[in-house]
Amino acid sequence: MTSAALASINRRIKKHLQRKVDLYVERSEVLRKRRAADTAVAEKRKREDEAFKAEVGRANVKAAGMSTHLTFDSYLGSHFIISLFPLFLFLFFLVHLSLHFNFPFILPGNHLVKTNLRIRFNHNYQL
Repeated sequence: MTSAALASINRRIKKHLQRKVDLYVERSEVLRKRRAADTAVAEKRKREDEAFKAEVGRANVKAAGMSTHLTFDSYLGSHFIISLFPLFLFLFFLVHLSLHFNFPFILPGNHLVKTNLRIRFNHNYQL
């Protein structure tokens, strides 16, 4: 082999090795940038998760306070509703009497008419 041929082969080998080094450097730079971007995204997500967990904690504390408040209020409300039951029963009895005996002063809006043992409303709904 001549020296020109050996020089050409050496140049091609060096060029190939330089290309490999350049590709390695480029790849490592891309990976470094990607790693930095992934780290930034991970930190952002971690901050968002911590903020969300804190918000959920505040909501749970508020809900716990509201649930005890609502439990006490519903307890008092149930006593109030139970105390009104006799009044509702009496009103139901009065309405029943007014429908049975046709008392127009109890339910003035119905305008009941008693015909043939049937009580009919003026808009033709039958009971």
